[in-house]
Amino acid sequence: MAGLVLVIDDDVVERELLHRCLAAAGYRVLLASDGEAGLDVATRQSPDLILLDVVMPNLNGFQTCRRLRQQPGTAATPIVMLTSKDQDADRYWADQVGVSAYLTKPVDVSLLLATAAELAPPP
Repeated sequence: MAGLVLVIDDDVVERELLHRCLAAAGYRVLLASDGEAGLDVATRQSPDLILLDVVMPNLNGFQTCRRLRQQPGTAATPIVMLTSKDQDADRYWADQVGVSAYLTKPVDVSLLLATAAELAPPP
């Protein structure tokens, strides 16, 4: 069975692009439009990998990641922060909340797939 990836991003176009890219690479993909919805999906579905935007309504990516790391079922799940924020401070806070990798938008598809394969290899 293919690896399960949860994409949490408030931009519908970004979610769809990531969905198509990951599905074409053989992953099963779940989508969530904000941090709260992402927490709910992650808790219920136990994804193998989470792609997480930073700037979102309700809970931002840093808050969402912190909560994912506090839940036993998602504490060890690899999380890739995927964002347009590319400042040293953003990377610092991503490290502080426990992301596994940090990629910036627009994302290089080959780098995204290589990172996904490294963190959650498809079977």
